[in-house]
Amino acid sequence: MGYRTGTDKTVYSTSKPVISFTPGSNTQVVAQFNMNLKRRSKAVKEYKLQWLYKVGNRRIEGSTDTVQAGANGASNSTDAIYNIIYSPPSDAVEVAVKVTVVGKTYKYYKNKAAKAKKKTTNATYKGGTQISNWFSINANKTAVPSAPSATINAVDNLQLDFEITDDNLKNTHIQFQVWANNGWEYFASGLLQKTNIKTVKASCRVNPGNTYKVRCRGYSSAYNAYSEWSGYSSDIVTYPPAPTGINAVIVGVDGTDVRVSWNASPTATSYEIAYTNDPSLFGQSDGVSTVSTSDKSTSYTFANNSTLALGKTWYFQVRAKNSGGESPYSGYTGLTIGKKPSAPTTWSSATKVGVGETPILYWVHNATDGSSQTWAQIMVTVNGSSKTLTWQNTRVGDERDATVEYKLDVSDYAEGSKIYWKVRTKGAMTADQYWSDWSEERTIDIYPKPTISLDVNGTNENITSFPIKMGYITGPTSQIPVTFHIQIFAQENYWYDTYDGTRVMVFKDDEVFSKVIDAKDKTGSFNIVATDVHLENAMHYSFKCTVYMESGLSASYSVTRWVNMDDTKLSPQVIMSDIDPETMSIEICPYCEDTTIEIPEEPDEDSDELENPQVYGLAENVILDVYRINYDGTFTKINKTQVANTRTTWLHDPHPPLNQVQYRIVATSTITGASVYNDTDAEPVGTALSPDPVPIIIQWGEQWTDTDYPNESYAGTSDMDNDPTYLGNILKLPYNIDISDNNDKDVECIKYVGRQHPVSYYGTQLGVASTWKTDVPKTDMDTLSMLRRLSIYMGDCYVREPSGSGYWANVAVSFEQTHNTLVIPVTLTLTRVEGDA
Repeated sequence: MGYRTGTDKTVYSTSKPVISFTPGSNTQVVAQFNMNLKRRSKAVKEYKLQWLYKVGNRRIEGSTDTVQAGANGASNSTDAIYNIIYSPPSDAVEVAVKVTVVGKTYKYYKNKAAKAKKKTTNATYKGGTQISNWFSINANKTAVPSAPSATINAVDNLQLDFEITDDNLKNTHIQFQVWANNGWEYFASGLLQKTNIKTVKASCRVNPGNTYKVRCRGYSSAYNAYSEWSGYSSDIVTYPPAPTGINAVIVGVDGTDVRVSWNASPTATSYEIAYTNDPSLFGQSDGVSTVSTSDKSTSYTFANNSTLALGKTWYFQVRAKNSGGESPYSGYTGLTIGKKPSAPTTWSSATKVGVGETPILYWVHNATDGSSQTWAQIMVTVNGSSKTLTWQNTRVGDERDATVEYKLDVSDYAEGSKIYWKVRTKGAMTADQYWSDWSEERTIDIYPKPTISLDVNGTNENITSFPIKMGYITGPTSQIPVTFHIQIFAQENYWYDTYDGTRVMVFKDDEVFSKVIDAKDKTGSFNIVATDVHLENAMHYSFKCTVYMESGLSASYSVTRWVNMDDTKLSPQVIMSDIDPETMSIEICPYCEDTTIEIPEEPDEDSDELENPQVYGLAENVILDVYRINYDGTFTKINKTQVANTRTTWLHDPHPPLNQVQYRIVATSTITGASVYNDTDAEPVGTALSPDPVPIIIQWGEQWTDTDYPNESYAGTSDMDNDPTYLGNILKLPYNIDISDNNDKDVECIKYVGRQHPVSYYGTQLGVASTWKTDVPKTDMDTLSMLRRLSIYMGDCYVREPSGSGYWANVAVSFEQTHNTLVIPVTLTLTRVEGDA
């Protein structure tokens, strides 16, 4: 026994065991291992053998053996050789053995003191363990197949299809094994018999978001033996599961960027985000847009409004992608994006209201993101006390963006109060930070409510004559009137004829008279005369007077009256002169007879009755108007002011037609307002110019000293001392004339589908134009001189020709002179323009 300071640290192990079949057997195996003789003799007590075998994929511990170090072992010069026989179970496909060395026990002294005392310590030599490789028992009974192929089914992307073609005749069956995510056996098929084509196919259901691979092994029914497993197929990836946890938030400095995020989906390599502002469109091709990530990122930011329009609610859903396909879309989430609106535009129905009246506040939402108004707040301040009113936009359709009308209740505020008000609004973004700035602060003053009382013709409810007197009294005394608006409204439907024969339909509540009068009197009256308005007899009318005060407030009062006027029998007449061949004008004296007055057959020449108009049957309280009836049926008024019925006032018609002349005389009663007209017979004009031919007449630059003038002479105009004086230019062309008229009416014909003919739409322009052509002798130097003056005249002319047409026109003159002719052709191009008599 030697002195030692510690135990032997050496590990004593055998060689690695090797397994093979025993000679002549294909079921019994032998394991062989070696041990160095010197080491064995020194340290080895015995060997422990643990047999292992596999059935399918299961590893099972078999029997154990103990072999003494020196027993039953062959040897060579250096090593002891051991051969241990083992019979594995019949279903074992592979075997292995584990050999562990059990060391001898020895004694030693821990130190000198222990040695001196002869005190020993027991220790055991350390033995190591060696494990053989797995030995296939079926190596000669079966053959290892090649790696199978695997694919996802083309129709069902959650079905994994796999197959193997095995030419080895030893294998009668094939078994497949599917592994998931390189970690665990997911599926094992049963034994599938090979067919004549030697191809075996199988499939199994798989789950989204996993990676699968397949291997197989052969089986011999003759030996009931399995081969070793083949290599694996390539990895097969299924489409990812739908992402979860989708969320959308507003980010960015200006609050208009949107970040969409979600939880990662297993095996996803990228993601697709679908978005729309109508979630019912998800799943459709129209109305939904998509963007994709380029990697596994689990968020996407829509930046700077480049994709998402502001002022809308956007909805998002996400799906994952990989080489195996696309997942279903996730559920969706929504988010509204927008900007703070600008301050609204405001105004009110009135800035001054009477006590008890309700002003209307108006405002327009000024969106900066295109969104509709959702909420508004109105801050009202009176006498330093403020309150905030809230308005919600519940309107739909086109009305949603219309101007807001808000009736403000001011019933709690006393006379003399001043109301300050302002408004702010929200759009699509409803958080408090998205209120607009307050609008401009506006004011409404509360005054006593003005009043007005109206008296029409006193206590008489019937209007029997003009003038109609309207008396009024306004209040309160603290408010001063500024303007009065007088209106008359018909209370029944009726027809009446105008001076030109036009029938006019008046409907109930139509306004037939309106006049604005500036006056500051708090008490007063207005007169309405017959020339102001046409009132039909036996009809009701509403007389309304509205007063506008300096305060800006107003009050109205209405009175209804019945028109019951006596009919006057009027018969308008006229006296006319012949046409003046120099000025080409006519003098007219209108008058009106009262057919109810009896006229003496032969009045006494010395009687004063000759100076009394009644002797001649003239109607009293009548005024007259004279209209020329033009060639085209229109009327031109001759008198500038209304003519008294004295039969001493003569009117001047500067442009009568050149073929025949006709006038309409209109007589109006100043008592009843009734009007009667009479058309004179058509009087030929050309006879007064005989024997000369009726010429073309062009007048320009005209000035008349009088148009209406008195003359008591009844015999005619030749002895008149007050004939009007004419200044201007008259061009007479007494030659043969060729006339070509053209009316370019303002009309547009529109074709519509479903109609056989176009629909016409007419404007107001008639587009009257004419071309007049004549020949002027070269010797008529006066006429040629006038034509040259006319050709450079910058103004309108009155033109007449023998067939009766006449009107104001713009005249263009063109003529050319040739050396070998005696006349000069002249062309006048006329474009009709607006003008008076």
